[in-house]
Amino acid sequence: MHIGIDLGTTNTVVSYAKRKARGGVEPHVMKITQLDEYNNSVQEEILPSVLFLDFDKNIVVGKKAKQMKQYHPKRTISNSKRYMGTSAIFEIDDMKFTPVDVAAHILKMCKRTIELNSGEKPVQQVTITVPASFNTDQIRDTRNAAIKAGFDPEKIRIIPEPTAAFIDFINDQFELVEEDRKIDISTPKRVLVFDLGGGTCDIVVMDVVQSENCLKVEEKAVGRYNELGGIDFDKAATKYLLSKFYDENRIKEGDIESDEQTQMANKLVVFCEKAKEFFSNQVMLNPEIEKTNPSFKINIPEFWRGKSWLFSITLKEYNDATRDLYYSSGTKLKTIEEFEKCKNIVDPIFETLERYEIDKNSIDYVFATGGMSFYYRIIQRLKELFPKSQVIRAPNPIEAVARGASIFSFYEVEIKRQTEKPSVLDIAVRKEASAEMEIVTRTVLAEAIMIDVEEGLPREIITKNQPVPYKGVIKNSFRVSSPSGIKIDIYAGEDPYDCKMRIQKSFIGSFRSPVTPGTPIDIEYEIDENKYLKLRVIVNDSMNPPIDLDVDSDVKTAKQKV
Repeated sequence: MHIGIDLGTTNTVVSYAKRKARGGVEPHVMKITQLDEYNNSVQEEILPSVLFLDFDKNIVVGKKAKQMKQYHPKRTISNSKRYMGTSAIFEIDDMKFTPVDVAAHILKMCKRTIELNSGEKPVQQVTITVPASFNTDQIRDTRNAAIKAGFDPEKIRIIPEPTAAFIDFINDQFELVEEDRKIDISTPKRVLVFDLGGGTCDIVVMDVVQSENCLKVEEKAVGRYNELGGIDFDKAATKYLLSKFYDENRIKEGDIESDEQTQMANKLVVFCEKAKEFFSNQVMLNPEIEKTNPSFKINIPEFWRGKSWLFSITLKEYNDATRDLYYSSGTKLKTIEEFEKCKNIVDPIFETLERYEIDKNSIDYVFATGGMSFYYRIIQRLKELFPKSQVIRAPNPIEAVARGASIFSFYEVEIKRQTEKPSVLDIAVRKEASAEMEIVTRTVLAEAIMIDVEEGLPREIITKNQPVPYKGVIKNSFRVSSPSGIKIDIYAGEDPYDCKMRIQKSFIGSFRSPVTPGTPIDIEYEIDENKYLKLRVIVNDSMNPPIDLDVDSDVKTAKQKV
């Protein structure tokens, strides 16, 4: 089977692709078996990316876990994707979970679903999507989670979420007659993909063209990693409602214990998420309904001191509460704390265009995907920002990424198989596939990769926007400072002077034999198509073998080759 998995911040989706009888490829979203809040086994196409540890220490993932977050917030882990690539630890009772552990449990649910749907047939390739802005550490953690979940390391492929969503869209367009297509890429076009999911905002500018049956997707710019998504809109509305509740009931924040405040906020986040979906559906059915200012009401059980409470919010109230997220702060932000306080959808777009010196008028299409693109105000704002571009929303943004990943997986496996020494069967299959697409992608790094050997200013070894795969070597630029070993720090950022530059990893390699301080070293580096980074340190003496610094592993101590 050709599998695609959208391992999302808030929701995870699994898809498989198969060949149509008349040619072409058709993706299908799998229903994932999970428990609901009443412990009933249900099958749904969306698996909430939430983990709950019950009081018997059983791990529950999915719909029930999401529901339990309202009542047992300290026993649930959500939005853990935001911590991939870090050393974060989530602790419940005496059990500790890393972001990789949480992702592995989610992917195990996906793997079980795949096995049930395939009749235990082998998976030819699993393509897992990540934000285009994910750095090498975040990608490494995603891959390690897949391996921990039981997927074959040799059959794991990582691709950017925006690329996957766009591939799904083009695959659908490929089936239509020319006059019904929403996009014309028979000649080269520039597309800005705006992917606003539950927890991340991904900006990618790509040049695309479809020549006969070959789709070429070339990334020209990738925005920096942005922790902005649907959860931030829900939290903004929650903050408004909680403040309103305190005022109406003459409650001071100090009168309520922190645990109860957290529980109240978690319940309101769920309420606001439902309100957002309600307003989206209402406006989609009747665009004029915005003028009537509809309201959403629901009774929240056991909201405060064991009492239920009827909550309501109007469309205008929701939009006013989240207004700041649609507009730039207009100030030059210098610290991560300032970025956190001034989150909005505008800055990531124009910072990306500015970093890569791309004129916004060169954008032919703006393609919106991700769960938040369902909300009508997002599309309205994109049209305001790009009045000369055609703004298109993915037909089903919740499923698009997983579907596109499975389509990519299908074509990559089939193309590779057909380019090997053909048999009579292969030639027959190739003839059958002659009407299908070939997908050629070119991905680039969102940020530069830098290393520091001497605890000085980090040195850039791979520039931002560098196409991958890529490899190189630095000769005689660094020298040994300790006779026993070497320490190398790896950084990611715009450049060595970037205020948002962050350390990705530190490695310590021990020498087999003492080395005279001042001995020069060479550093070989390589980053593959999945953006996995590996380094090798070569000491220029005759006593020490090369030291491999494998960024694709969890081992922080380097390995020496014999």
